[in-house]
Amino acid sequence: MDRIQLAVVIIVAVIIIRYIVVQTSKDKRAWQSCAQKYRLKFNETTEQRGEGEEKVYRLSGYYRTCLISISSNRKETRISVNYTKGLMDGLKVYPDGTLSRIGRGLVKQATSGKSPRQSFFLTMPPSKGSQTEVQKELNPAVREQLSQLFIICTGVGRRIDMTDAYMLIKQTGYVKNPEEVFPIVDEVLTAINVLEGYSTELLK
Repeated sequence: MDRIQLAVVIIVAVIIIRYIVVQTSKDKRAWQSCAQKYRLKFNETTEQRGEGEEKVYRLSGYYRTCLISISSNRKETRISVNYTKGLMDGLKVYPDGTLSRIGRGLVKQATSGKSPRQSFFLTMPPSKGSQTEVQKELNPAVREQLSQLFIICTGVGRRIDMTDAYMLIKQTGYVKNPEEVFPIVDEVLTAINVLEGYSTELLK
């Protein structure tokens, strides 16, 4: 490699490095601006991924009525929304894992293309003193709201997990501006509010 070629390589390398630094700073400012707007905590960490390290941006704190966390690296973005205390208290009357089972069923429904208006039944474990499982229908108002959420959050590059304590959405790829995912967060919060409102009539 002669001097001219070497000089060209160095110039190109400098341009690329400068672009990466500028873009990274721009993304970081977007995350910090979003944290300030929604009064959330911004955190920048480096995590071990295989043989290398990867930068992760994270927002966390209370948004509207729930504790949320939004994190993103170059491979994946995660949105976690914890349930309200009212919903957690309401769930105590149901067997452990009830919402998890509902969530798995709704994922199957969303991926199969079935109508969200179709009745949804859940097989409940036998009650004390009985050996017979019972079929319970999910409240129609809850079913419609959750079905719409699962349709939005299930598809190419995106999935949703519903547990007995929180909802977790995973989507492929890095989010440069977390403002983009807040419509999804709002949909999750709406579903959680509906769940809380019908927590004593979740199944019938």
